[in-house]
Amino acid sequence: MQVGSTIREYRKKIGMSLRQMAKEAEVSAPTLSQIENNNTSPNLVTLKKIADVLGVSVISILAQEEDQSVNLVKKNEREVFIRNLTEKGNIEEEFLTRKIDLKMEAAVIKLPPGAQCQEYVSHEGEELAIVLKGKVEMNLKNVGKYELEEGDTLYYPCSIPHSFKNLLEDDSSEFMFVATPPNF
Repeated sequence: MQVGSTIREYRKKIGMSLRQMAKEAEVSAPTLSQIENNNTSPNLVTLKKIADVLGVSVISILAQEEDQSVNLVKKNEREVFIRNLTEKGNIEEEFLTRKIDLKMEAAVIKLPPGAQCQEYVSHEGEELAIVLKGKVEMNLKNVGKYELEEGDTLYYPCSIPHSFKNLLEDDSSEFMFVATPPNF
């Protein structure tokens, strides 16, 4: 069983550095790093020391590791990254799941007024897009351009190069996509 990812998640949640946790758990920083990267498994004594520093039980670490099929992400805990820098503003991608061996990926793309992703992207898999707010054009290269309004969906194989833009010049738009397999 690999508990390293769970330990790292708990450590980051309480805002503790790796070195600080290693010192308090009486484990070397390189050893703790190896544990968190799932390159080695802690023995029960070490796991107990780590759990004590984290303020959780050993069982909660093991149960969390076992229950990776459930993936709760609170709205204020979503990972956000800047997908594209545009003249109209930054296009943000907000991930709706944590990246723990999932078979799909879901994210919300936030488009400033008039912003567009000019580069076509293609990758393995399938994708479903649904507009949550505004009006978005999905451009499937050599297939067609699709204008989607709030509630509209578009499904397509990701092997078709695709891009998107906000058709509203005076308001932001948002769409959610679900893709399989995960790519980012």
